[in-house]
Amino acid sequence: MSNLAPSAIPAAHGKRQGLILLPPCTQNSNAYLKNLRATLAKDFDLFDINDVRKQPWLLLTKIHAVYLNWIENAPGWRPLLQLLLLKMLGVRIVWTMHNKIPHHKTHPGWTAFFMTTLMRLCDAVVIHCRESLEILPPHCRHKAHYLPLGNYIGNYPPPRVDLRRQLSIPPEQMVLLSLGSLKRYKNIEILIEAFQAAARPDIHLIVAGLPESDAYARDIGRLVGAKTHIHLDLRHIPDNDISAFMEAADVFVSPLDLYSSLNSSAIILAFSFAKTVIAPQIGTLSDYDGQSSFFYSYTYCTPDEHVVMLQATIQKAYDDFKARPEQLRQWGQMAYEHVRTENDWEVFRPALAQVCRGHWPHGR
Repeated sequence: MSNLAPSAIPAAHGKRQGLILLPPCTQNSNAYLKNLRATLAKDFDLFDINDVRKQPWLLLTKIHAVYLNWIENAPGWRPLLQLLLLKMLGVRIVWTMHNKIPHHKTHPGWTAFFMTTLMRLCDAVVIHCRESLEILPPHCRHKAHYLPLGNYIGNYPPPRVDLRRQLSIPPEQMVLLSLGSLKRYKNIEILIEAFQAAARPDIHLIVAGLPESDAYARDIGRLVGAKTHIHLDLRHIPDNDISAFMEAADVFVSPLDLYSSLNSSAIILAFSFAKTVIAPQIGTLSDYDGQSSFFYSYTYCTPDEHVVMLQATIQKAYDDFKARPEQLRQWGQMAYEHVRTENDWEVFRPALAQVCRGHWPHGR
C-alpha cells in the first residue's frame, strides 16, 4: 500500500481522460456517490455505461478507466466477463472495497470466488480504512491505496422544523438517533432490544428510514409496540429533512454487523453534523486508534453479546450525558473538526485522480 499522504501527491496535468462510474450516479443515489461523482468530474470526462453501449468505440478512443462501487453485490458471471473484456481492451479497473463481504450473506461460496477474482482483475483497490488491508490477499495488497471516506459537510440544507418540539421531547432528556435505510445487517432489532433493556424514562430513540421490505417494517413495528419513547419514521428521509433529525439527536447510534462491515458513511455523516456516535469498532473507528477518543465503541461475537454490549454502551453514554452534559457536544465538535480537515473531498482529490490514472508513485 502506498505510504504517501493524499495531500503529498501533485495533480496531473494534460488531456482529460474518460471514466465510467459504476453504479451510475442518479438523482436518487446516496450522498457518497454524488460526492464521488462531483469530485471525479473535476479531473475526468465522465461517461454513463449506456453511452458506451451505444458507442462502444469510446472504449478504444476515450475511456481510460472504470471506477467500481459495490459490484460484488451483482449476481452471476456477467459482471466478471464484462470486466475481463474491459481488461483486454486496456481499460484501467479501479474498485472501492467498501465491505468485508456483501451484507446480504447469500451464496457465500460464489461471493468469495467473485471477490477473489475481482481483486485479481482490478488494477487498483481504493480502501477507506486500514483494516481493509488485512482482508486483501497478500498478493493483492500492492494494489491498495488508502483514501479517507469523504465527509458530508454542506451536503444538506438547514433544518426546517424543530423535531424535538414536534415529538414533545424536553431539552434535558437524551435522544439517540438511527438514521438511514433500514436493512437487517444494520441490526435495528438489536438496537431496539438494547434500548428497551436500558429502560430509562428520560432517553428517547428515533429510528428513521425506509425499511428494506414491508415485512421488515412490520417486524420493527411489532418490536416497538406502544412504547412512547421509541419514535419510528419508517419512510425514505429526503435530503431536506436530514438536518432536522441530526439536530434533534444527542448521540447517533449505528449497531453495524462486524462480520461484513468495514466502513460507515453513517458514522462520517454523524461526525459531519458534529455528533458523537455509538457503534461497533469497525474499520472507520479503528483508524482513530491512538488519537483522542470522541465516540463510544464496542465489540461483540454473537447477537446476544451484541445486545449486552450495546446496552452497556448506551448506559455509559447516558451516564456521561447526566454527569457531564457538555461532553457529548465537545466530542461531536472534535469529530466535526477531524472530518472537516482529514476527510475533505478536495484534499484527497489529487490522490484519487492519480489512482484512476495509474500514476500513483511507488514507495510501498
